[in-house]
Amino acid sequence: MRSLLEKIANALAFIAEMLCAVFTTVLVAVLFMNVVGRFCFSHSFPWAEEVSKYLIIWVSMLAVSILIK
Repeated sequence: MRSLLEKIANALAFIAEMLCAVFTTVLVAVLFMNVVGRFCFSHSFPWAEEVSKYLIIWVSMLAVSILIK
């Protein structure tokens, strides 16, 4: 029973790591796109700050769960 729980915990940790990697990549891309748009084209995306806030929250919560594991 214990090995089954360890396998499930390892699988969930792996999924959390992959989600952290994807969310961080999307976060960097959105922020880069917003900075380039703001300074090069004088156009800012209004949704970029909202998306980045939520992604930072998700990444930090998932990273904490990985660190606790």
